This record gives sequence, C-alpha cells and structure tokens, in this order.
Amino acid sequence: MHLQRFSPFVIVVVGLLLGSLGPVPLARGQHSDPGPPSEEASPQSLKAQQLLVRGLTHQQLDEHERALEFFDQALRLAPNNPAILATLAASHEALDDLPTALFFAEQARRHGPDNIYHYFLVAELHMRAGELSTAEAAYETLLARLPAAWDALQSLAQVQTMLSKDHEAIATYEKLIAQAEHYADVRRQVLPLYLRVGDVEGAERTLEAITEIDPRDAPAWRSLGDLYVQQNKLEEAIHAFEQALLANLNDTYAATALAEVYRALGQNAEAEALMDRSLHLEHASVDDLLARARPLLPRASFEEASRATATEMLERALELDPDNGEALAMLGDLYFETGAYGKAARALEQALQENPRDPEGWYRAAASYLEAGEPARAAEIADEALLLFPGHLRLLRASAHGLLRSYRTEEALLRFEEALAVAQEDAPDDAALRSELYASMGQLYDRQKRHGAADSAYAQALEIAPDNAVALNNYAFSLANRRERLREAQRLAERAVAQEPRNPIFLDTLGWVFFNLDQLDQAEAMLTQALASDQAGAAVYEHYGDVMARRGDLETARQYWQQALDRAPGNVALQEKLQDDS
Repeated sequence: MHLQRFSPFVIVVVGLLLGSLGPVPLARGQHSDPGPPSEEASPQSLKAQQLLVRGLTHQQLDEHERALEFFDQALRLAPNNPAILATLAASHEALDDLPTALFFAEQARRHGPDNIYHYFLVAELHMRAGELSTAEAAYETLLARLPAAWDALQSLAQVQTMLSKDHEAIATYEKLIAQAEHYADVRRQVLPLYLRVGDVEGAERTLEAITEIDPRDAPAWRSLGDLYVQQNKLEEAIHAFEQALLANLNDTYAATALAEVYRALGQNAEAEALMDRSLHLEHASVDDLLARARPLLPRASFEEASRATATEMLERALELDPDNGEALAMLGDLYFETGAYGKAARALEQALQENPRDPEGWYRAAASYLEAGEPARAAEIADEALLLFPGHLRLLRASAHGLLRSYRTEEALLRFEEALAVAQEDAPDDAALRSELYASMGQLYDRQKRHGAADSAYAQALEIAPDNAVALNNYAFSLANRRERLREAQRLAERAVAQEPRNPIFLDTLGWVFFNLDQLDQAEAMLTQALASDQAGAAVYEHYGDVMARRGDLETARQYWQQALDRAPGNVALQEKLQDDS
C-alpha cells in the first residue's frame, strides 16, 4: 500500500550487493576485447565501489563535503553511473546547492530510468527549489511508470494545492483515498479543498468518512455539525454536535452550537439546560475557562450565543485572575469584534501591562481607541509602542491617524511621511496601503491650504490605486470647497458613490459638488439619500440647510443648521450662520 522510500545510502548498498554498478564503461577511444564478457568486476569498477562506500560512510555522518571528494573520484572511474550520480545529488542537496543537486539527479534518472527512486529525487528537488510546475510534471512522469505510488500521489496533491489547482488536487487525493479507505489523514488534507471550491457534498462525504473511521474526532464532528446547519439539516446537526460532546464533554463550542440548533427548533428549555450543564463556571480554573472560550471566538462576531458564552467565561476568568494577560487580550479582541470599542481599548491596554512585548497588542489597543472616538489616546498608545518597536508600520499608521483626527496636523504629516517611507521599503506591493497614506496626506495638506501639495498627494494616491474610494471622495470634496475644476470633482465623487452607493459621506460630497455647480435639484437628491442613513454626520445636515437657504426657504435651512450644530456643538461657522439669519 505505502511506497517505501529509501535513502541514497540504502539504494546504493543494495545496488552494490546486486552488482548494479556493473562494469565500468570504457573511456572514449578505447576498444573492448571482442571475447566473451567477464563475470568478474574490473579493478576500475571495484575501485569505484570502494570509493562510493567510503563516501557513503561520510554522507551518513553528515560530512557531505568530504563525501563529495570520494563520489567525484568514483564518478571519474564510472562515468554516468546512476548510483553515484544519485549520491552526488543527495550530498549537494544537503549542502543546499540545489542547482547542482538537480543536475546530478536528472543525470541519474537519465542513466538509470528503471530506478523509481531517481524519479522521486528529481521531483522532490524541484519541489524544494520552489519550481512547482516542474515538480508537478516530474511527479506525473513518475506516476505514469508507477500509478499507485502513494508518496508520489500525496506529494503531487500538495504541489497542486500550492499551485491553486484545487480541482486537480482533489482528483489526486481521491486516488489516494481509493487506495486507503481507512486512512483519515488524507481526508483531513482534502477537506479544505472541498470547502474552498464550494463542494459541500464532497466536504460532507469526507467529514462523515472521518467520523466513521475515528468516532472520537470531536473537531470533525463539530465541522460536520456546522456543515449540516449551513444546509438546514438541523436533526443531523444535533446528532453531530452530540457526538462531539461525547468525544469531549468540555467542548464548549459544540455545546453552544447545539444550544443554537435547539433554539432554532424552538426547544429553548433543552438549550438552557444544555448550557447550564456544559458551563459549570463556578468550579472551572482560569486555564479551563480560557481553553473553553478560545474555540468560541471565531463565531462570536456573528453568533449571539457564542459571544455571550465566551464573554461570560472570560469575565469569570478575570474575576479569578484580574491581571491575566491572555484573558484580557481575548476579551479585548471579543469586545472589538462586537463593536464595544471603549471596553476593548481598556482591556487591551491592561493586557499590555502583562505583555508589553506584543506589537500587535499595542496596535489593537490603538485601533480600539481610534474606533472609540479617542484619537489622542490612540496616538499616545501607538507612540509609546514605537519606542519599543521603532519603524513598525501598523503602529506608525495608527499614530498618524490618531494625530490626524486630533488635528495635530504637522505631527500627523511627519508620521504619514515616515509610514510611507517604511511602506515603500517593507510593503512595496501593498498598493492599497500606500494609496491610503497619500490620500491622508492630501487631507492634511488641505488643512494647511497647501492645495498644490494636496492635489499632488491625491493624484499619487489614485495613480497607485485608481479605485481608492476615500481618495476619490476627499479629492472631490477638496476641489468643491475651493470651487475649482468642479466637473472633475463631479466625476471623482460619482466614482466614489458608484463603489459605495449608501455611504452618507460620499453622497454628501457629491451633493456638495452639485451645490457648487448650482444644480440644486441634484444636490437635494444626493443629500436626501445621505440623510436617510443613521450615520449621517453634521456636514450632511449643514449642506442640506445650505441648499434650502439658496432656494429661499430659510426656516427649513435654520432647522437643519440647528440639527447640524447639535451634532457638532463647536462648529463656529454653523453658529455664525444661525446668528446671521436670526
């Protein structure tokens, strides 16, 4: 069933015992005796064998440079001998000289076409060298000679997966499965491919086979339960999650998922009883609580039961150990994923006191403060982290945005310039990031009334990423505020709205452009759509009031200006508008 692989040492020793080195070829120009061939090896061949064995001894001791000296001598005595060529390839591979190893492996395969090991050697060297397409072809050549070669099929499937040839990889794995119906590992390897290509039937069949082979495989039962839920096979899902709990009584994920299925079927009492039995928080240790909360986190952002259960467990863990860094970090991430940004920021910041050497933890804390509307604190957190991790790109970006939103314009510009320099060095292929940085710099130049610099920054942002909706919107708004190139501003704003038709900020910008073009009907239509959003900001109300004022309806204008001022109490321009028309 399983193709046994042999080391070059074993291959060559077996070859020597069987006389596979054979007679040593004559040098070019020499003539052989026309008499009958001798059954005894020539002195030259015997010497080659002796040198080869000495080299193999050094190879087994990982003394590959010394081994090569003997192999080279042996090859001079027995040119094109496949056993010697294979050992040369193996030692060069061990010395990370892959081009030379491949040369000798190809020669070994050419001169020893009947030895399947040479085909393996060529294919695996191409694979190790990252030449995946060539490795794929080499494995296919091998399998044409030995179709049932287990290792070759498995390696071919892995190469095809790395080449994103998912359907071909699935077909190869299915050949393996046909050979080994009782092997669960192969099915575990093919499962992600079925899911990736959307073959629900294949994924379901695979998981059912895994659980039949290994009834105690709780993760497989959980995954099968999730798959049944996606297909609304709720009775089958109940069975799968129950089996997961039988395999692991402390499987909180399975318990929570099963409770959700019970609720979906209207069996609320069963759901509550199950959760009461499964949690037992009063006797659980901190480590137990963390272990049971971890698998729930991926579901917590979209499933209320998982979110509530994970939160309860982590809060209980912190009651037992208030300074537990892992519990604080997990709870902070959970709060962030569910939109509780203020709580997330405080939990993540506290976690950093326990583990300050975590740059991503610092970044998440800064990002939480940004989302919570505390940009100054976000900048402080990021700047403190940059003392520990200078040049960290995500921290630079978080600091820059915190300073931008805190209206610390000069400092923000310096941070964005620093972040851009690092991005160009460390992330030259991340066009979206570099475009975002240029667009933010354009916004800062606008604040400074450096309109030429702003236009240049926006242009660079759009050259890098022409569909950057934020850059399109901000550039359009900048031109509209200056009442310059308004038709260009209209085209930019329309491209942004086309990408996000319900974004109130983008709708407001397009409405503002139409207002400055004196196209009041279009302006009112855009702003009305923006006002329909519960995320409409003060600017939308102010601009709608401006449209009403230009139409001569000052009473309605004042109502919207007042609503804008309620949302932005410190807006001096709004205060002046209301005073001028009082």
